[in-house]
Amino acid sequence: MKNIIQFILLVGMTFLSQAQTTSHLELLDVFNLEYVSDPQISPDGNQVIYTRNFKDVMTDKNHSNLWLVGFDGKNNRPLTTGNHNARSARWSHDGKKIVYLSNHADDKTKLYLMWMDSRESVALTNSKVAPRQVAWSRDDKHLVFTQFVTKAKPSLVKMPSKPKGAEWNKPPVFIDDMTYRADGQGYLPSGNQQIFSLSVDGGTARQLTDSEHNHQSPIWSADKKFIYFTANLHENHEFEPLNAEIYQLKMSDLSVVALTERFGPDANAQLSPDGKKLAYVGFDDTFQGHMVRELYVMGVDGSDDKLISKQLDRSVQSMTWAADSKGLYVQYTDQGDGKLAHLKLSGKMTEVAKQMGGLSLGRPYNAAAFSISNNNRVAFTLGGTSHPADLAVVIKGKVRRLTQLNDDLFSY
Repeated sequence: MKNIIQFILLVGMTFLSQAQTTSHLELLDVFNLEYVSDPQISPDGNQVIYTRNFKDVMTDKNHSNLWLVGFDGKNNRPLTTGNHNARSARWSHDGKKIVYLSNHADDKTKLYLMWMDSRESVALTNSKVAPRQVAWSRDDKHLVFTQFVTKAKPSLVKMPSKPKGAEWNKPPVFIDDMTYRADGQGYLPSGNQQIFSLSVDGGTARQLTDSEHNHQSPIWSADKKFIYFTANLHENHEFEPLNAEIYQLKMSDLSVVALTERFGPDANAQLSPDGKKLAYVGFDDTFQGHMVRELYVMGVDGSDDKLISKQLDRSVQSMTWAADSKGLYVQYTDQGDGKLAHLKLSGKMTEVAKQMGGLSLGRPYNAAAFSISNNNRVAFTLGGTSHPADLAVVIKGKVRRLTQLNDDLFSY
């Protein structure tokens, strides 16, 4: 009888131990989830830098670090560490340096330059507002980026000076902007995204634009005589916010010329490797609920504008030129599946990869990112219903997954 009681107690303790080890996701497991974003393959195609995103359970904040891995999946190691936010790494054209954004020094997001042979880095900016959309010049000597510049807000009433030591309520905020708040951000500060240039040797950034419009996605021309960017500089831009154009800014006198002129959003100009053509996405706005974003190619002066994605009845979400300047890699979504294809200038399309995604964790969308090397090697974010984004590459036409960041969480 005694042996039977001991056996029952042993079995009960075993079941209790198993019950305490859950095999399904708990609410707090969200702090253990990690995911890959913004993969950037080196120009020679041998290495990939990616952003590794994670959460801190003690502060309820999101953080990220930069990691480097070989194209073959070997030597996966961090470039930055700690509970900070390092992101937006971009290779120089010679593959010897990167620039990236980080707040590791004093929680102020700065633009850093890192030499890849020594891993030494130096801050290039020290402003209160973080730079965005950084792009290298072809000779790797200058950078161009956007940065928010505030403008003084008028006041309906001139307030008197408060007595010394007085604690008054905050004054009322006067708003006269058509776009004054955004989802998840609340009320927006008054000002605009302006374009700046900066030497990689350091110094003071030069502001190139100052109009009361938002300037986006600046890139250099091959000879650095021009900068191409997206903006809506029309007089009625606040009432027709989608009517953006591709513009050319001349560095010698900062004059601006529009390269596109149709009614609709033309955006995200990309310069071909041979420096002779610009690709961009857009559509003719006919005020429908959904419009397909199409891919166009034109000369750097705006001439010979051609639609090349006519055979694709899906929106082009992003694109990158192939190394030979004879086609582009385009990202699109087809029946819920994120896909990457090579699209020749003739219009012929070949699928390269699928199952792109994993970046839109809290939304029912299929966000993804990719990059292409000079020898047309591909790195992208691989998503699925069973895991957030991991890093993957395409080797000889086959997809190879390089990371499995959540295996430690999903393995039990």
